Amino acid sequence: MQSKQLVEEFMLLSNVLVAEHLYKYCQDKTILRAHKDINQNKKNEMINFFEKVGLGHVDVTDALSLSQSLAAIAND
Repeated sequence: MQSKQLVEEFMLLSNVLVAEHLYKYCQDKTILRAHKDINQNKKNEMINFFEKVGLGHVDVTDALSLSQSLAAIAND
């Protein structure tokens, strides 16, 4: 179960990073789809996951905050 959750989180992170790269370098040639905000139960699961792996400072308030937090980690 934990490995599945880890894979899902890495898939999310990779999607975010690829989207940011495409937006930065191919802005006039891409269409990006934004998902609705996730429900609070999923946010709590994400918070627990990030705390377990030592990333308790990830902000999951909304999609933008999550994206910015993950980008900051990727740039460290």
